[in-house]
Amino acid sequence: VLGGETGNITNTQATNNEKCLTLATGFSKNPADVGDEVVYAVNYKNTCNSTINSADLRTTLPDQIEFKDSSFKPVILEGNNGLLFKIKNIKPNQEDNIRITVNVAGSNGGLPLEFSSDINYVAGNKIYTEVQNSSLNVGSSGVASLQASILDVLKKLKISGRGYYLLS
Repeated sequence: VLGGETGNITNTQATNNEKCLTLATGFSKNPADVGDEVVYAVNYKNTCNSTINSADLRTTLPDQIEFKDSSFKPVILEGNNGLLFKIKNIKPNQEDNIRITVNVAGSNGGLPLEFSSDINYVAGNKIYTEVQNSSLNVGSSGVASLQASILDVLKKLKISGRGYYLLS
């Protein structure tokens, strides 16, 4: 029994005509350098004429990202990379966002860092999922990025301590 109704519930990937919740994501700065603090915003909007009683918003952060804080407390923090937010009573045309503050702890060898957010909700007797992926470019020109890259190499070579190293 969901919302006082009975019946079968099917899992469906929503098409543009029937989805009630839309997602959009963005960053406070893009590109960013290693060591930068960045805000990843996940915006959602109810485009239907009825209230969505509950929705699960899951965000997966790349391995090179450290979670610091968010504007809405996650129900579950899965390691450092998975966040689950339980959102209740999203009224028709209501729009809101969750701001996730992170630290760029490393780069991906010049490739963008991939963030993923999805929202699952019930409308009628169907379960819908809306997915949004975003890429954060990590600059390689900044001093912090260069230092982090050198530290990554030194860690891989198992060289530790402070001092000068000759790299050839």
